[in-house]
Amino acid sequence: MTASAATTCCGRCTRRTTSRAPYSGSPDSSSSTGADQAPTARSAAIPRLRIRHQPFKVNPEARDRWLLHMRAAVDELGLSPLHENMLWDYLERAAHAMVNTHEE
Repeated sequence: MTASAATTCCGRCTRRTTSRAPYSGSPDSSSSTGADQAPTARSAAIPRLRIRHQPFKVNPEARDRWLLHMRAAVDELGLSPLHENMLWDYLERAAHAMVNTHEE
C-alpha cells in the first residue's frame, strides 16, 4: 500500500513524499546476507539531491561558496570530533556530487 502527499521543502519547489512498506528482498531469495536488500535511504540521498539541483547551475565556485558557509555552520554546532567528521564527510561528498557544470 502506498500513500503520497505533496510537500514543499523551500517554497520554490514541490516534492512528492511516499511512504511504503519496508523492502523485504526478492520473494524467491533465500540469502540471509542482506546483499539482496534495497539500498538504504542514506545511499540514495545524494542521487536524489543531485536530481533536485539539476535545474540550477552548480559550478565549482558555487560548491566552494556553499561549503564555506556550511563549514561555519558546522563549527557553531559544537559536535564531538567523531560526529563532526561524519557530517563534514557527507557534506563534502554531497557538494562535489552537485556540480553539474564548469561554466562561470
